[in-house]
Amino acid sequence: VCSFPIETGVIKGTNMDIEKRDRLKALLEERKVNPNITMNEIAKTLGISRTAVYKLKNKIC
Repeated sequence: VCSFPIETGVIKGTNMDIEKRDRLKALLEERKVNPNITMNEIAKTLGISRTAVYKLKNKIC
């Protein structure tokens, strides 16, 4: 079966990333209210690395 390569990930903007971006926005808003929430916790909640969280955050801010 021939297939085309599919580029995914935080940088590529797949539907999964759009969902994660929206979830990240909500978590960052929650963090404003509760500054005890760490970026590590946000990364764990989203199932991505801290580096990916910061990259995604930079894309939305």
